[in-house]
Amino acid sequence: MSIFPGMRSSLCILGIALAGTGVRAAVPLPLGEAWEGKGIGGSLLAGPVWKMNEGFAPNHLAGQVWYHYRPDLLASTGIEMTDWNQSRTQSLFQTQYVGVLDWIPWGTSSQLVDVGLRLGGQRSSTTLDTLQRADPLADDSWDWQIGVRVGAGWNLGRFGLWASTGPVASWRSSGAASGWSMAQESEIGSTLDLRDFWNGARSYTRAWNLAVRIPVVYQPHGARFTRQGVVHRSLWSFGFLIGPSVLF
Repeated sequence: MSIFPGMRSSLCILGIALAGTGVRAAVPLPLGEAWEGKGIGGSLLAGPVWKMNEGFAPNHLAGQVWYHYRPDLLASTGIEMTDWNQSRTQSLFQTQYVGVLDWIPWGTSSQLVDVGLRLGGQRSSTTLDTLQRADPLADDSWDWQIGVRVGAGWNLGRFGLWASTGPVASWRSSGAASGWSMAQESEIGSTLDLRDFWNGARSYTRAWNLAVRIPVVYQPHGARFTRQGVVHRSLWSFGFLIGPSVLF
């Protein structure tokens, strides 16, 4: 006879809950979005980023809102902000505006394929102090951006995964380094379904996730404003963002 009569049944219930048996959440999409064929959603993620030659920034913020026009067509818009202060004499502030039209050519309750058209713009403000009793050097630039991405998402019960990649072309219409440039934007991410942690969450939301997003950007000929002028070189950036993602 067991000393704790209810322990075995309690452990069984806990194991089923943690394994996610019978639990189905929305399928995750890039940028921390979620797809279930209908509804409107939003996400707010934050975390550190690292950019080559600029260093580490702990304050990257990314907000996104998306809407299902049809079961296979979504539109989203969002904003991302980062502030690098590598030293007392150098700073870079970037604001990126992103709009994406997503087409789901194939999708089930557990997986999907995503093809997206990405439009947007990016503002970069650089300030360099020369420490020579002169005004600091400053550059304020604007990039118009267009790109495509291909991705896939998987629903694994309580957990979800996604991965995406695609090229982005930018036209810098103002600033010290005007002209065309290219970048490759990729990301992987994961979600954890949190609806069982709050009473009634399943009644009011289609998805309530904790999303983790790891974006990677590569620029083969990125432009960087320096005290010696504009320097072109290959640039990498990495991020680790985490936050809530909700679909109603």
